[in-house]
Amino acid sequence: MPLSTSRIQLYGYLVLISSAIIWGAEGVLVKLCYDNGFSLLNLSITRYLLALPLFALLAVLYKAPFLPPRALLKPMLLLSVNVVAGVVFLYLALYLLPAALAILFFYAYPSFTSILYRLMGRGSVGPLRVAALVISAAGLVLLYCSSLAGLAPWGVACALLSAALQAGKLYQTAALLEQVKVWTLNFFTALFTLISFSLFGLFYGAFGHGGVWAVDIIMPAGWIYALILGLVVTVFGNLFMNLGVGWLGAVDTSLVLLLEPPTTAVLAFIVFGDLLNTWQMTGGILILAAVALPAVANLRK
Repeated sequence: MPLSTSRIQLYGYLVLISSAIIWGAEGVLVKLCYDNGFSLLNLSITRYLLALPLFALLAVLYKAPFLPPRALLKPMLLLSVNVVAGVVFLYLALYLLPAALAILFFYAYPSFTSILYRLMGRGSVGPLRVAALVISAAGLVLLYCSSLAGLAPWGVACALLSAALQAGKLYQTAALLEQVKVWTLNFFTALFTLISFSLFGLFYGAFGHGGVWAVDIIMPAGWIYALILGLVVTVFGNLFMNLGVGWLGAVDTSLVLLLEPPTTAVLAFIVFGDLLNTWQMTGGILILAAVALPAVANLRK
């Protein structure tokens, strides 16, 4: 029995909220991995090396092929390149800017998603979504207002480019999910990402930077955090996000995923004791309101 539109929307919001919460844990887990001996590159390789078998198992369980049809190979490769490039530019932004400031500019991607919606000739995003974007922008500024110093132009450029790639990725994913199963898409993009980072690691090591493979300095706790990062965040964060894109579309997906920064802030307080001031708490509340505004309106229709 096919699901009603309202039920599909409800499921879409639920999986996207779950995805945002899972992605919110990523920053905390990455920091814990770094504190326990991982480097940026060997952590990137490890998380996808751990995730790939689970993506493969899910594809087998749901009887989905590992590879897309030949006609979809090119758009799947373009999506995979976008995924890798987005990660690289975000990591560069995090290197050049304070982490919170890099994330602030990266979360311009919901606005870019709405701009692409207009440029692709799909009409107006509607006043509710525009209001949600404005409210969320104010909330993000308040949430990260303590990091507005140290503005490096190249860092800002990298963060905004990563945001633009993220917006494009949502539309690419939505289009591909009309023709390929989500299990195939997840496995293929994870495989491409793992191969890309591994090849870069080999290239990097060939020039005498052997530290990328120095796993003997990683503490046992680091492997536990990496396991959670690979099996929970990478697998289910991507899976729930892609399911949500298929059910709700790119614009609403980008708005719901704005729940990630407040989630990260709460987890950072729990794990590291990072306190939020009044302005930051106000920013978090505004983001919650921005996410709820179009969601409630859509579900009431």
